[in-house]
Amino acid sequence: LLSKKGKYMNMRMGILLLGIFFLAGSINGEVFNGSFEKTTIKNPNSEEMQSLIKKQWKLKEPIVWPVGWSEVTAAPGHPVAVKFEVIKGDAHSGSNYIELSGKVGSRGIIWVDYSPLKPGGIYKASFFARGRGNAALVINLYSKEGKYLGAVGVVSARNLGREWRKYSGIFKNDRNAYLGKISLTSIGKCYFDDIDLVPVDFWEAEIVMELNKIAKKGMLLAPGSTVDEEKYKENIEAIKRMLPEIKKFINANPIPGNIKLLKKIEDTMPVITRGESATISVEMYNKTLAIRRICERLLKEVSFKDISE
Repeated sequence: LLSKKGKYMNMRMGILLLGIFFLAGSINGEVFNGSFEKTTIKNPNSEEMQSLIKKQWKLKEPIVWPVGWSEVTAAPGHPVAVKFEVIKGDAHSGSNYIELSGKVGSRGIIWVDYSPLKPGGIYKASFFARGRGNAALVINLYSKEGKYLGAVGVVSARNLGREWRKYSGIFKNDRNAYLGKISLTSIGKCYFDDIDLVPVDFWEAEIVMELNKIAKKGMLLAPGSTVDEEKYKENIEAIKRMLPEIKKFINANPIPGNIKLLKKIEDTMPVITRGESATISVEMYNKTLAIRRICERLLKEVSFKDISE
């Protein structure tokens, strides 16, 4: 994330929880639309399932298990005590989704392997979730030799609701990791579907990070909300007023990151101004608010460090 000084900050999360491990083929470090459509029936008397049962996993019989996923052993001192189930129907997409539920102090993780990451690359991770409780996505990073480089908290979803909602976050591979393993965690009764990990450019990263800040302030419109057209137009007018001042600042201080941001804002203006004469979507409203806040930040701060540097 860009701090007041413009430095990239990793989100850190202290949520413990549940788990299984996934081996998925992908390209360019991508996991796209990772879901739970392919399943198999597990024998409850098998060594694998008996191991889970002894660790206090609650498994509904017949045990429907997503193909390619497997449990990861919890760290010493952290009992698992979780409920895991593949559920058919009412998924965000396709037919299946999972319930992954745990208590504070329990431990377990859903892992997904993906292909080598690009050094310095910027990635957006996301999932759809609903339920009661908190959910998170963490990426564990490894070198080419398999050395563990640490974990980065990327997505945090608190106080889930009854409807499916997408939660996203950004991370930069500034540790030059070769491999990442996604872990989904939860406290409470949480449902997950459609896990994505895709490379993005610096502009999309800026928008996602700003939207997350807006969400924390309770200002983000939820899907299905009514858009206040007057506030939307107010945001556009505010951006138009700020752009000349931003240009003066950048001409006097031609920092590459600022130049790139200004170019992206100017390129986006024709798109968001068209919304003034059309039906405004919630997504467009939120994005315009994010751009306004980026402009305000540009005017207030002395300098920025480009996230892509």
